[in-house]
Amino acid sequence: MRPSRLDPLFAALTSLPGIGSKLEKLFARLLDREPPRTIDLLFHLPIGTIDRRARPKLRDVKPDMVVTVLVTVTHHRPPPPKRPRAPYQVYARDETGDITLTFFNARKDYLEKNLPLYRVRPVDADAGRRAILRQDVGLKFGGTKNEQARMDFRADLARIRCPVLILSGDRDPMSPPQFSETLAKCLPPQLVRHERFANCGHGVFSDDPERAFAVLREFILA
Repeated sequence: MRPSRLDPLFAALTSLPGIGSKLEKLFARLLDREPPRTIDLLFHLPIGTIDRRARPKLRDVKPDMVVTVLVTVTHHRPPPPKRPRAPYQVYARDETGDITLTFFNARKDYLEKNLPLYRVRPVDADAGRRAILRQDVGLKFGGTKNEQARMDFRADLARIRCPVLILSGDRDPMSPPQFSETLAKCLPPQLVRHERFANCGHGVFSDDPERAFAVLREFILA
């Protein structure tokens, strides 16, 4: 008898998010099975591969290269209201240059979810040039090996004996507010103070500097 944990593999493809009756018909033709199941898709051999190991800076990208770049999304530019067929543009940058991503017939909600703003307020164009960034460190801990996903210190947070201030933005794409809530729950309740900032991204001091620095001063002087 098949273990129950394998049942999702033998369910219809329509049980997967984003696959409805129209796509089901296309998959039925591709997989030569009616109705197609999730396991049929898993056993379908790929037609090709994409090598994404190249991770250059923007200034080092060459035409026709397949690359993965680590950038900060600075702002979105959707089509004007009276020109719905105009392209949707997303602007991003790293410390070496800028890039404009252009999409046609794009869904605004989809792009905002998959290419979120690093911060809500416009990013200082010269901030990246003034900063010393070590993207290789970020790639090591958050890249394909994803070392940071295996670093779990939650159990040790209860040993902290000093006051802790947590600032979290509700639109932070890097550290969602759920992460901060988890940290707050793991810390001694009498020592932790968790301040949530509405409509703020990563680094609340940039999106709401007045309140962020006021909270910080109050915490330090308390």
